[in-house]
Amino acid sequence: DIVSNEVFGFSARWLWLGVVTVVCTALALWGPVDVARVWMKKFGAWVIGAIVIAVTFMALTLEGIGDALGAPGDGSLTFGPALDLVIAMPISWLPLVADYNRFGRKARSAFFGTFWGYLVANIWLYSLGAMLVLGTGAAPSPAGIATAILAVVGGTLAGILFLIALLVGETDEAFADIYSAALSLKNVFPNAPLRYLIAGIAGISLALAAWLTMERYETFLFLIGSVFVPLFGILAADHFFNRSGRIDSEQLDRVGGSYWYNAGVRLGAVLPWTAGFLVYHWVLPTGPASWLDLVGGIAGDPLVTQFPWLSASLAAFAVSFLTSLRPARRLSSASPKTT
Repeated sequence: DIVSNEVFGFSARWLWLGVVTVVCTALALWGPVDVARVWMKKFGAWVIGAIVIAVTFMALTLEGIGDALGAPGDGSLTFGPALDLVIAMPISWLPLVADYNRFGRKARSAFFGTFWGYLVANIWLYSLGAMLVLGTGAAPSPAGIATAILAVVGGTLAGILFLIALLVGETDEAFADIYSAALSLKNVFPNAPLRYLIAGIAGISLALAAWLTMERYETFLFLIGSVFVPLFGILAADHFFNRSGRIDSEQLDRVGGSYWYNAGVRLGAVLPWTAGFLVYHWVLPTGPASWLDLVGGIAGDPLVTQFPWLSASLAAFAVSFLTSLRPARRLSSASPKTT
């Protein structure tokens, strides 16, 4: 929409929402393997990489960038919430990892590819975003960063095409969200055709995108953190401690198997997740005004106002992790002894 304003002088947000929805739905229906091999490997990844390198170079050469980066903060965002924002972005992609790493040839390469990809990309792009905001004086929001990119590249036609190419290359993110959400639903409704689930998720995403504007992006990230951080705590406790890192792959898709739980839903994990979610919002309430009023009426002032260093993500993770641990089973006296 920013680009259309720059080029044509009019806003067409609904048009672009529709175009992006159609494109990303088509990519999701195409499937992750073909998208990765044809779209990302041959085009998308190269475009994004080249643009990020170019924008980084331009940002580093901005006049006064050193002074801007060295200036003291204004205190509007304390350490705890800042850490939560940094955690929220990569943690939101955690449920997607398995959807794509299952196509990997080796577990080791899949692990290190994911680890280094997340680490390098997040450090690099968070740093780049900070340079763009501080170096150009833009608003610290996605729209502000888009405006900053246009400012860095000069606001010319080449710069606008530059930004369009970046947006096109970023379609993989929205596609991945749609595909993985549909795949998660298929675990709950195994008989539902995946293409119908993809279409349904795309429609819901369109409605949310129309309501959740970029001005609410920070709130959105905090909400994502409050949902996914406790889930990761449950996953870590169950896999690494309760199951000692073992997975019975033959049981994964078996109806009534060891991973079947209650028709595919593990009710025993709801309590740890709920506890982690509530602790997150006790530390850092986030959401609509009615929810904030409810939390404030029950818990009082947010803990982060008393302890600015406190991270809601770390607190929520600790609670969900600890409440998910199962006590070690004791061997009965009738059990055979091992030597």
